[in-house]
Amino acid sequence: MVKINDILAGERYIWAATEGGVIRFCPAESTFTIYTKLDGLAGNKVLCIVEDNQGDLWFGTDEDGLSKFTPGKGFTPPQHFIGYRINSLYFENDSTLYVATDVGVSLFSTYKDEITETYRHLDKLPRDSEVFCVKVLGGDLWAGAATGIAYAPFFQPSGMRSNLLDPTSWSSTAFRKKVYSIIQADSVIYVGTEKGGYNYENNRWNRWVDPISSLSSYDLLIHKEKLMAATGNCGVFQSSLPSLSLWVKNMSFPNSTNCLAVLPDSTLWAGVGGGLVKVKSGKKESFPLNCPTANTFMDLTFDHQGRLWAASSYRDQTDRKGAYCFDGHQWKNYTDKGSVVCVTVDSRSRVWLGTWGAGIHLRSGQEEWKAIDQTNSILKGIPGYPKFVVVNDICEDKDRNIWMSDFLQGVAVFEDFSSFDDFPSIKTMFYTPLEDGLPCGENGQFQGSVIALDGTGLKWIGTLNAGFCLFDDGETPFQRGDDTVIPFSTSSYPDTMTSNHITDITFDKEGVLWVGTDSGVNAIRGQYDPSSKDYTCESWDTYLRGITVNRILIDSQNNKWFATENGLRRFSADGTSWTHYTKESCGLVDNSVKSLAFDELADELWIGTLMGLNRFKVPKPSLQQVPLAYPNPFITGVEGDKVTFSDLSPNSTVRIYTLLGESVRTLTADEFGEATWDGTNSLDNLVASGIYLYSFYNQNGKQLLGKLAILRKE
Repeated sequence: MVKINDILAGERYIWAATEGGVIRFCPAESTFTIYTKLDGLAGNKVLCIVEDNQGDLWFGTDEDGLSKFTPGKGFTPPQHFIGYRINSLYFENDSTLYVATDVGVSLFSTYKDEITETYRHLDKLPRDSEVFCVKVLGGDLWAGAATGIAYAPFFQPSGMRSNLLDPTSWSSTAFRKKVYSIIQADSVIYVGTEKGGYNYENNRWNRWVDPISSLSSYDLLIHKEKLMAATGNCGVFQSSLPSLSLWVKNMSFPNSTNCLAVLPDSTLWAGVGGGLVKVKSGKKESFPLNCPTANTFMDLTFDHQGRLWAASSYRDQTDRKGAYCFDGHQWKNYTDKGSVVCVTVDSRSRVWLGTWGAGIHLRSGQEEWKAIDQTNSILKGIPGYPKFVVVNDICEDKDRNIWMSDFLQGVAVFEDFSSFDDFPSIKTMFYTPLEDGLPCGENGQFQGSVIALDGTGLKWIGTLNAGFCLFDDGETPFQRGDDTVIPFSTSSYPDTMTSNHITDITFDKEGVLWVGTDSGVNAIRGQYDPSSKDYTCESWDTYLRGITVNRILIDSQNNKWFATENGLRRFSADGTSWTHYTKESCGLVDNSVKSLAFDELADELWIGTLMGLNRFKVPKPSLQQVPLAYPNPFITGVEGDKVTFSDLSPNSTVRIYTLLGESVRTLTADEFGEATWDGTNSLDNLVASGIYLYSFYNQNGKQLLGKLAILRKE
């Protein structure tokens, strides 16, 4: 909701139309109420607001229709203008609403609830021109369009009503620039455009002088005999009426002011980047919004305190929105971190942000930041641009070493370090296609996309152009000579592999390898023999062919969730059913789903899209008859001490995993229904301190869950 497109100031509430819904602000209580599509709003991208004579509010959206809000009753389901961009609304008389869209101006009867006329040819302006603002001034209808302005009188000099469907009823002026705002003072019309503005007086247009002649004028307001113009990125400028001979900047408003409103008591309100600003009698008050800086959520993960971290940027674009962090109540934005494309939290509670062009930003558990790039590490810039370091994915292995995909170059690994002071004096290694056989395309480039680790510590490396590979470093990640690379591509598996463009790799709770591509998903069962360095593929299934799968997530019940370009899809744990979620069928904010994260404690799936974030409550398995685990909490590192799981079914399986859903250990109950655990993972290394989940299936095939606190004795 950072970008506010329009505001409406009333005595009790200030309403704001934003890129992420509608905000109602109560100045008396300093409280915000947010309305989105889940509340009945037609769409979350709202461009304009108007209030009618009955006190109902009308909201224009970007292609999701016209939305009506009645206080005390809520929203009326949208029926009109779906598929059109509604840029501006103007209410006149008792039931006449003028609607500016991307194809012209429509006359909408609020009484009849229907579109009565649409004006798509405005004199000499191109037919079906987009109209950005509409106003009724005196006896004329004015429309600010993509290349100029047009106006038409409602009545001819003869007294006959004009036929506004006739293009000749209109007059126009071509400015060759977009017209965003129109306002009148006395007999003069003032027009704001994407580059400066004009005033119309005595049938003549006069252009505004510097410094505003080159700035966009998104909104105009008349206040105390001054014309004020909101420029969107350069602040608010004002000039005395009627001459407009000198424009000065109003320092009460920030540069990001997009829209203005005034109350009868002369209180000014402004919609600015990230909130609202109130100016009264020279005193300024700011009311920031609690929201992320953008609607794009390209990667998601939870840290050990339960906070959600999000990367904002596309892998192949340079939007500098940084990263966001949400603690369940408050958003914190890190906009100075550049184009963040991936985010990872390691076992030391450090947050790793991979960027498109600036290497890595690393945040310690004490909230210190360090930049890691080509100047202080083995990371390399893309060919031809040595300072442009792209890191597409980051993960941590069982020994706390950090692996990362260095785009177009190879894979880097850093030895574990406990503090910033230990960096960069640590062991490192850089693996490349030329020296180590990593997969690359026909042009010889390694377009690394993702890295994943399985339960045995093997690395699985995905690319955007050459499939993926199994990488066995021989348990010596910082020396060459004992490494093995086994490629998987459409060349080696032509009948099964869906695509060489790999978007995600993960493992489910049964050890099945899931590989997402831009043309479906691959489910692979196999075994790797470290002694012979051979991989045996036991089965290979493909799903969702032809659909781009951006992310794969395995939840606590072993359901598979797929973030696709056509909504969210769920494949049941038992492999018998699919469920498809779209914005048309449910509350999904957008069908282009880019990222997923699962909150194990709350059983909630977080869904990142290009238009915002969803939270989806996943039905819990029963917590009744959970097996008893004691001691709880359990202190590891004490010789002989173990956790005992009791009241199990004989020979049943207990699975232990982290809050992020990563498998830790699998146990088998004895004939007496007990199993013990010494606090180590499948590689016999002690696990880190934290909360762990354990699950098992009872004799009736029902999954049950429990929680266990681990304290590691260092």
